[in-house]
Amino acid sequence: IGIRGLEVDVRQTRDGKLILMHDDTIDRTTDGKGYVNQLPYEEIKLYDAGSWKSEAFAGERVPLLSEALQFAKEKKIKLIINVKEHGIEQKTRSLIEEFDMINHVYFSGRLESIRNKDLDITGAQLVFLPPDEPTNDLINLIHERHNHVGTRLFGTDDRDKMKKKMFKGVDIILTDYPSVAIDLMHFRTINQPNKREPRKKLESNIAGNTAQIGALIDAITYGSPDESRIAALVFSTLPAGVAVPPLVERLD
Repeated sequence: IGIRGLEVDVRQTRDGKLILMHDDTIDRTTDGKGYVNQLPYEEIKLYDAGSWKSEAFAGERVPLLSEALQFAKEKKIKLIINVKEHGIEQKTRSLIEEFDMINHVYFSGRLESIRNKDLDITGAQLVFLPPDEPTNDLINLIHERHNHVGTRLFGTDDRDKMKKKMFKGVDIILTDYPSVAIDLMHFRTINQPNKREPRKKLESNIAGNTAQIGALIDAITYGSPDESRIAALVFSTLPAGVAVPPLVERLD
């Protein structure tokens, strides 16, 4: 189908079914009303869950997580699962294992809650930056400091922004209009397959250097928006054992 993955939100119905639903009610995205956790799935599946988006999808029903897992498995794509409520983490994990998809799923959202459930799930530290204009230096910094971590552009449906970030080196785009991103990707591959803006050489050996750590803290506190964002990102790459008491003092 031309995409590498899908992002879905998961909630539990009154009768214990895991369904795909962003809101805690079905009011906005179906022609029914009520809280998801107060309605049985047998009722929820009767409502039209497509017309709110477009008449082309009229008659579509609220899908089960199991259906999404089966679809992803058949199409060989990843799922990003956002667990929207507490108490369904283990059930979600068990269903994923049932479909043998544990290595093809990413969790998002309540990550701390998921990890606290001792589900043997590997976590990652994420740094969310203002979505205005991520700079080339910022994207390059991520690439320079991590061998297996890329940059993602979340929640954009703007064609020009997608195009600009693709050429700057953004690895993944999360969008409601994948066909637009796919077209742009094909354009980049055909016309400029290896083009990326040149990377600036970045100094990476700052762990334990008190002066440089102090400079990063100053950049976060007093620097320009770009300087502050880059400094925050550098902090996220420091080893866990690096002590930065001045930062704690300033946060107090």
